[in-house]
Amino acid sequence: MKWVLRQDGILIIADPHIPNNPLRFFLNLIMQFSNSEDVKIYSKNEMKELLEKRGFTLIKWKSKGAHWEKYFIATAVSTA
Repeated sequence: MKWVLRQDGILIIADPHIPNNPLRFFLNLIMQFSNSEDVKIYSKNEMKELLEKRGFTLIKWKSKGAHWEKYFIATAVSTA
């Protein structure tokens, strides 16, 4: 991502969001055996850490949808 964004560029990510830790843990366990390309459902803290390790700063987190259709939109800015 950093290769295509200039410094201070904005990155927007939308992904499934399950705020319930036990449910997210269980689904992540099952997805390891799935044939789909889905790998993991991230928590807000996990996504924040992942972005920071790659040189981004999370500037906005918004949860959307209801029940099984819940997702988040994360907005981050490139810091390097």
